[in-house]
Amino acid sequence: MTRLLILLITFATLSACGNIGIRLNSPYNLFAYEFEKQRLQEFISEQQAIESGAYYLGEVEGLSCLSVRSVQSGGYNPTEVNSIAIEQLKLEVVNRGGNGYWVESCKDFTSDYQNCDVATECKGKAYSY
Repeated sequence: MTRLLILLITFATLSACGNIGIRLNSPYNLFAYEFEKQRLQEFISEQQAIESGAYYLGEVEGLSCLSVRSVQSGGYNPTEVNSIAIEQLKLEVVNRGGNGYWVESCKDFTSDYQNCDVATECKGKAYSY
């Protein structure tokens, strides 16, 4: 009798919790993005993308920004800032439904745009293949 009661309570608890989930207040699912980002194919040239039969989805760009404080405190690392801009570019590729990209160019510039002291902008193209 005790086993039956424990079994019924367990079943009732599991049934009641069947519709519980986690929702994030985010425009994209972080876990899905990280998974898709790992599957992205980086092309070394536009020609390579064309030869592999990739379908062109459009131009994409990524921007990274450092404030005056980051630069003055010694937190400025050009490689890291460039990587952040490329990660933003990849996010745009994933958001467009692409699974391939080509980074055409990255450039550093100084700007007052959104309180950026040093910024890096990477431009590229998104593909689906």
